Amino acid sequence: MRRGFTLFEMCCCSALFALGAAVAVAVGGVWGTWAGLAAFPLSIAAAVLLFMGFAYFWMWLTLDWLPFCHNEKCSGDLRDPNRDYDWQREGADFLAVCKCGHRYRRIGPRFLRVKEDGSLEPYLRRGRLRGWVKDTQPPPDG
Repeated sequence: MRRGFTLFEMCCCSALFALGAAVAVAVGGVWGTWAGLAAFPLSIAAAVLLFMGFAYFWMWLTLDWLPFCHNEKCSGDLRDPNRDYDWQREGADFLAVCKCGHRYRRIGPRFLRVKEDGSLEPYLRRGRLRGWVKDTQPPPDG
């Protein structure tokens, strides 16, 4: 288990603390000590929530919804009107079928390749803030 802060985490925490202190002093000077004390944690919480909102919005804008196919020819960007995946219903499941003919099934963050016999093969999984990375876990049953 890791102990302590990395340099980046220390800089971020110091910047948040300085922001909270600056807002608390400014608010305290205008509305009094109690308002300044209340503004300190509220300003830090607001800054963290604002940063998280921007980070998730950036992820939504830049990361592809579906990865490239096995041949790396078909794009998976659902915002593209000329996207290369079509959706096919197979029983209760929906499969993503690329223009190359490969079939895929998305289960949570995992993107599994459906073989000809219907079995699932690990292909890629969605990593946090990293896009699609190689999946090494065994496929789920079913």
